[in-house]
Amino acid sequence: MRADSTDLAAADGYGEGFAPFFIPLALFVGGLITWLLLRPLPPRGLATPARGWRIALAGYLPALVIGVGQVVVLLAVVHFGLGMGWSTGLGTVAFTVLVAAAFLAVQQMLTAVLGPAAGKVAIIALLMLQLTAASGTYPVETTPAFFRALHPALPMTYAITGLRELTTGGTDARLWTSVGALALFLVGSLAVTSWRAARQRTWTLSRLHPALSI
Repeated sequence: MRADSTDLAAADGYGEGFAPFFIPLALFVGGLITWLLLRPLPPRGLATPARGWRIALAGYLPALVIGVGQVVVLLAVVHFGLGMGWSTGLGTVAFTVLVAAAFLAVQQMLTAVLGPAAGKVAIIALLMLQLTAASGTYPVETTPAFFRALHPALPMTYAITGLRELTTGGTDARLWTSVGALALFLVGSLAVTSWRAARQRTWTLSRLHPALSI
């Protein structure tokens, strides 16, 4: 008696299995570094009668340009330097740009709402939660209930799922679910940042002379 097996979406090795985890991880850390260099809401914009969404985009678009550059360099190194393949090059690049855009929007929102110091602490805390709950190294089903509950609410969850689909070639509805979820994170975060920008037109002494700045 002989059993035959067929691989529908095979990975060549551990590298292709872990790359969908490390690529979003690198982009999330790259986004944090970007917001260490840029202001989420430009002070000049806050001093003008411009609408909140314009101020939010004025802070977001320069960061997005840097994020796209990070995607190009990262994928070039992974593909040409390490030899990792994917089922569709254009789709992988487009999805990875969406991942970077969503991460930057979430980080901008946290920094705009919580402030420079507390916002960056929240970004680091979110990163730590995603390392465990996003199912990047082990299946989420093997983790405690707390992390299983967080799993569907984290942007990195959908970044990892989508990249796994694209690198192994087994694309199905999970890819489009990931695209929709990341787009929702992107639009929702920009909406909250726009609201915060509109609220910050009122200047106070504590904003002019903050007790702590990073």
